[in-house]
Amino acid sequence: MKSKFLIALIILILLLTTYISAENRVALVIGNANYAYLGKLKNPINDANDIAATLSSLGFEVTKLIDSSLIDLENAVLAFKEKLAQDRNNVGIFYYAGHGVQSSYENFLIPSDAKIQSEQFLKVKSLSLQTVLDLLQSAHNKLNVVILDACRDNPFGWSRSGVRGLSVVGRQPPGSIIVYSTSSGEVAQDGTGKNSVFADALLKTLTLKSVEIKEVFNKAGLIVQNNTHGEQIPAVYNQFFESYYLTNTDEVSSSIEINPHTNNQIVPRDSLLIELLFTGNTLDTSAKKNIITSYNIQYSKDRFNRDYNAIILNGIDSYIDCSDQINLIEKSFSISMWFKRDAINGNHQDLIGQGFNQPYCVLHFGFRSDDTILLDFYLDGITTKGTYPDNTKWHHIVGMYDYLSKSSTIFLDGKEIANAYINHEYKGFGNFYIGRNGANNIQYFSGQIDDIRIYNRILTKDEILALFEEQ
Repeated sequence: MKSKFLIALIILILLLTTYISAENRVALVIGNANYAYLGKLKNPINDANDIAATLSSLGFEVTKLIDSSLIDLENAVLAFKEKLAQDRNNVGIFYYAGHGVQSSYENFLIPSDAKIQSEQFLKVKSLSLQTVLDLLQSAHNKLNVVILDACRDNPFGWSRSGVRGLSVVGRQPPGSIIVYSTSSGEVAQDGTGKNSVFADALLKTLTLKSVEIKEVFNKAGLIVQNNTHGEQIPAVYNQFFESYYLTNTDEVSSSIEINPHTNNQIVPRDSLLIELLFTGNTLDTSAKKNIITSYNIQYSKDRFNRDYNAIILNGIDSYIDCSDQINLIEKSFSISMWFKRDAINGNHQDLIGQGFNQPYCVLHFGFRSDDTILLDFYLDGITTKGTYPDNTKWHHIVGMYDYLSKSSTIFLDGKEIANAYINHEYKGFGNFYIGRNGANNIQYFSGQIDDIRIYNRILTKDEILALFEEQ
């Protein structure tokens, strides 16, 4: 009898332990794009579908709404709250992509069928974000994450001038993390692919192994900041002070780095001397803001087939003059760029040029007449052993000079193709040119060029891969 009692007690303890430690993951994912009275948004449906699939793979019970009405939104939020309230250990994620507006410092999510003719009707014809937060707080569960990719310009004709994006939440519940796709009062970018810039970054970081959840959003924010060159900076508001992981912490070390081969590595932006992205202009987007003058260039599609996102140089008289502010004397430097050759004509073609006709005072970075690639200071430099005559596709190239070790290295498409000791340091100066020789008005490059970045330091191999795999 005693043994039966002990067995029953053990079973009871096991059942209680299982109950206490139980954790259900619940997600509500909403994508509103086809608005009856506001037109169509490009990304929210794709974003919602992809986020829902990712959360499902992470063990979430996902409810997904596409182009939902107000009653659909209200019913879904109430059901979401009820599921979370079933156990205090439950974890919830609420994701919304679509139109959202602020009014009197309160945020509203707009149903797909909403016809809101005046600001006074917002409260009765849209879903208040604060109402969502209050319902989640009443569930009394462990953690709720609210993700909003709704920071767009106010689409209504009655909107007040200067009011953009979403406002900071007035009352954030304890045990919650709120993530905005961009800063309060700012507008998020849709991006050029199937997902918004923010959703694309989030899809990369949600499944990172053994990364604490707040760091998941920090990493996503850093990707967005870098990919938009600081024009969009997500905001994360935290009232959850425990640690929580979306993936199994036993799979790999929690100090895991983002894998550059999945393009999660961040494109480096520190130590930039110049950055030319050619998004319909020749502006320097680095902090230096160098004065740029272009001669006879045309714009073309880039490697992603986006119009007006690269330049064409004709090999005769087109080039870019970056003025004389780029000083590489007694410095390490790295030159990163994309190119696509148009003409294989047996002539020298310089991608980059600077300097004057004295030994070690002319910087050549480009192609010799035999289609080898060189990084040369005039009478000293390195040249690849192989030839690279391809004119059918885009290639990424990096040329680096290490002032301390007096060595130069060339990478092509993420792989090292040349490295050698250099006997003399670079001593040239003067105007810095793209697409022609620096010392003489010769050796013009014929083809397309894009995404030029020059750093006053050596890049790591991971950084070079990040530049090569940049989307």
